[in-house]
Amino acid sequence: MPFLERKGELKPKILLLFLILSVAGLGVAGDYLSYVETHTDETSADYFSDGDVNAAGNILTAFGIWGDGATFSRNTDTGELTWVEDLSVLSSGFDVATVPPGRFLYMPDGNFLRVFDRAPNGSISLIQTLEDGVDGVDGLADGRGVCVAPDGTSVYTVANSDDAVAVFSRDVATGLLTFVEAHFDTDSGVDGLDGALSVAISPDGAYVYVGAATDDAISIFSRNATNSSLSYVGMISNSDSGVSGLGYVKHMILPGVGTYLYAAGAGLTVLARDASTGALSFVETHPISFAYGMAADPKSTRIFVSLQIDDSIKAYEADPGTGMLTEVDEVVDVGVDASNGVPGLDGVCALWASHDGASLYAGSENDTLVVFSIGIFGGDFEDGDFSEWDSASN
Repeated sequence: MPFLERKGELKPKILLLFLILSVAGLGVAGDYLSYVETHTDETSADYFSDGDVNAAGNILTAFGIWGDGATFSRNTDTGELTWVEDLSVLSSGFDVATVPPGRFLYMPDGNFLRVFDRAPNGSISLIQTLEDGVDGVDGLADGRGVCVAPDGTSVYTVANSDDAVAVFSRDVATGLLTFVEAHFDTDSGVDGLDGALSVAISPDGAYVYVGAATDDAISIFSRNATNSSLSYVGMISNSDSGVSGLGYVKHMILPGVGTYLYAAGAGLTVLARDASTGALSFVETHPISFAYGMAADPKSTRIFVSLQIDDSIKAYEADPGTGMLTEVDEVVDVGVDASNGVPGLDGVCALWASHDGASLYAGSENDTLVVFSIGIFGGDFEDGDFSEWDSASN
């Protein structure tokens, strides 16, 4: 028993992981991601765009850009999925957001913002539809990104055609939204919203960030937590001296306490964030083919990026002190590497992690859904060697 001899009794979760791996027979695709299974053409969803695992971890809801969605039951030990039903109530959408406990889901859809109520068994009910230009609602034309404030009282969406960010207050009991205001790129004193694609909020709820394709920029807004309103602070863009990698910012994440913002699109860029002012400063960028999806492991400092053109997923480790990223793993489609590839990553686009940090889900333009187990061990791990174990993942 070399583990016990060197480190004493194994922690129960580590032992459980090894039991799961041995029983399920998972094929290791990389040091950080272990391939579990692929689901192909099981749903009516067309071109997977996003998804979400509920708080209990036993239900996964998946969404498509050109089709509807689907409900899967999820094995909470292995992450494996079993198709339950298609969700014809869902319309097409590029992004979805929720707030723990994950009952209500918010999705921009064309010129609409739809609100869904998800039951414990995974069934979905459409409970509200807000439309651009109706009942005073504005800033929703060609909606792309959405986020929910950490306190659950606000929802923010961005619209590509309107070059805008729209603000909604949220009833935490019913999940229903009330339009508050919209900010447009054409507004006096506002900039960086031309071609708005993505939106993210700081973990403390104080600042909202909007990524824009045409402006190659991220604009910064301070948030009034009392009434959900936003005030423009400034922006950072590729036109600023020493800044690069902000072309077509499709995804943004602020993991942990939000010390660093990671932006993905035409590049994978690291920005340091001033918590008191919300200001962003350039740290570094990694040239990539194009990131169609990005997810953060909620229990470690790892970030995963899907590269649709390369049919691959890359894993990066973030330095807690500097925010800088180091590529640590890559998994590719079998069409790229027949001997060590993973089926279903051809045209991979959407990525999302389960809230427990155990599973990563990848959806493709070819209607496949691939399941990975997120490893707690890094590269060069050998039996009896805990030097590469990231305790934050346990």
